[in-house]
Amino acid sequence: MADRDRSDPSARAGRAPDRAPAPGRAEPALPHGQPTPSGEAPLPADSEFRAEVDALFALVRRRYGARLTEAELEGVRKGVQGLVEGARALRAVRLGNADEPFQPFSPYRSDA
Repeated sequence: MADRDRSDPSARAGRAPDRAPAPGRAEPALPHGQPTPSGEAPLPADSEFRAEVDALFALVRRRYGARLTEAELEGVRKGVQGLVEGARALRAVRLGNADEPFQPFSPYRSDA
């Protein structure tokens, strides 16, 4: 048990080698478009991504659009895009039934 590297959950026993690496650990799981000149993160270029963002943004706009300005709505759209990107990254990581949550261990020392 002490031989395992606890800092890398993908190195745990039981992890199949053909699974996608955790987001941020290796190559990105999603294809991205070209970076924007303003320094913002590039957006995925596929139509499913746009459709998901548009559908979720339409829900927000229908419910709260009367109370928000156009600038605020654009900020909400960027927030929705970030949420969709995060959700897609989570969906890209396949877990098996035997995969457990990573439990960090930090020992308590009363003399410190």
